[in-house]
Amino acid sequence: MKSNIYMMLNDIDSGANEYQEDEWTELEAKRLKKKVLGRVHKKSRKKIAIAGVCAAATFALLAAVPFRGAVADAVEQLSYRIGDFLGIDKNLAPYEQIVNQSVTEGGITVTLNSVVLDVDELIVSTTEVYEEAITEGGPGLMGNVYINGVRASGGAGGGSYTSDEHTREVVMKYYLDQVDMADLEQEVNFAVRFNDYEENRGSWEFKFSASGEQLSADTQTIDLTYQCQLPDGSNITFTKYTSNAIGQKIFYTTDGNKNDYDMKLEGTDNLGNPVSFYVSSSNKEGGRFVIDNSAENLSDDAETLTLTPYAVKFPEESGRMSNDYEQVGEPFTIEVR
Repeated sequence: MKSNIYMMLNDIDSGANEYQEDEWTELEAKRLKKKVLGRVHKKSRKKIAIAGVCAAATFALLAAVPFRGAVADAVEQLSYRIGDFLGIDKNLAPYEQIVNQSVTEGGITVTLNSVVLDVDELIVSTTEVYEEAITEGGPGLMGNVYINGVRASGGAGGGSYTSDEHTREVVMKYYLDQVDMADLEQEVNFAVRFNDYEENRGSWEFKFSASGEQLSADTQTIDLTYQCQLPDGSNITFTKYTSNAIGQKIFYTTDGNKNDYDMKLEGTDNLGNPVSFYVSSSNKEGGRFVIDNSAENLSDDAETLTLTPYAVKFPEESGRMSNDYEQVGEPFTIEVR
């Protein structure tokens, strides 16, 4: 079994005339790095090696939903779960919605296993089964998310795991930058359309309803006002911190109208445990940091986080990303409890 972790722009033309497509131009190609979920997958890979597959019975949600017959059997066989992939030790059952739809086209069967709507992200678990053997290191399918026929996802990042020569398990985060976050706190009608952008063997579309109301209600939000300055003079303002069962995020805005720097936040909690955040999504107006839980999740006993911002400029031309981060601000503290 081979791990294949990737990040991708969600700008594939689906060829669907019934959809209105908004071009995503602000998430630059510089973000095509093995970053989002890459580090957390190191932890989840160990779990998979031990358990083989993630049994559907481990999620309490199934006990509360009256699945019967073939549907129940199919759900029991779902081999990949969002929580296990993300390395999250929280119970996601109250928030995860089982979809369990399959579409076959062009020799590929795609099963949309389940989804979680997390603030402004739709996390999607799929299984891709290919009639032909999967090419070593070959890319999977590319997806776009629509709400009421209008494209809602600006970009996406995630990872995949090849369980055998014909099967790929995938978890992707679709960033719903094109819609108002307040609209996502209620039940929303979604469509997710996948395309095989290399060989154009077809398209796979799924329609379902999902709600972020429960997770939103259980999300802690703390307003922030801390600022720092990048080497080019752009000011970064950290606007809010959120925490829920999926993890922790820190949102920021910038006045520089550019997206020339990668950033990270390094520090500790009040218990002395190391804490790190990295940028998972950004554009010329701002973005979000997410916690790096590759070592372990944030301690439930943590009361404060003290973080220091660092930045490194993206390469001017295509090339290897530098790891020469420099401090760009003083440490700041967030009271999380």
